Amino acid sequence: MVEMIELSKIFCKDKKYNIKRRNKEPYYEHCIRVGNLVSELTKDEDVIAAAYLHDILEHTDTTEKELTDAFNDKVTDLVKELTSDREMIKIKGKFEYLVEKFNIVTNDSLLIKLCDRYDNLTDSGSKPSYSMETLKLIKKIDRKLNKSHKKMIELINSVIIN
Repeated sequence: MVEMIELSKIFCKDKKYNIKRRNKEPYYEHCIRVGNLVSELTKDEDVIAAAYLHDILEHTDTTEKELTDAFNDKVTDLVKELTSDREMIKIKGKFEYLVEKFNIVTNDSLLIKLCDRYDNLTDSGSKPSYSMETLKLIKKIDRKLNKSHKKMIELINSVIIN
């Protein structure tokens, strides 16, 4: 199954090759960092693959079928769970939507989302408003957290507070 992790890195890089982040770096580099961080916290290959692919549906023309054909249902389901619903954001507002999402997603998706937030906070293009939003979000998490979630929240707090 290690091949699936390598395939997810290649798939991500191929699909996001020409997309750039605010800091002008290739977008796939962010996805690789998130995947690498998740791989330090879990050995579940489906979760690691989904971490590398976490933004693929949102930022590319990749379809759910393409993901399922290349990987499996669990990876696709995790990526779908991590994909923002633009209509619901319009209805609820971004912050309320995110609070709800952080509290209802699976433990695996929450781990990926926390790693994603951490990487975004350490990005040179990160805005102060993103830090404040993240701090408010983690204070609104009202669910049982596992050891990896707690570790990521500590790291996020250390980046924001320092």
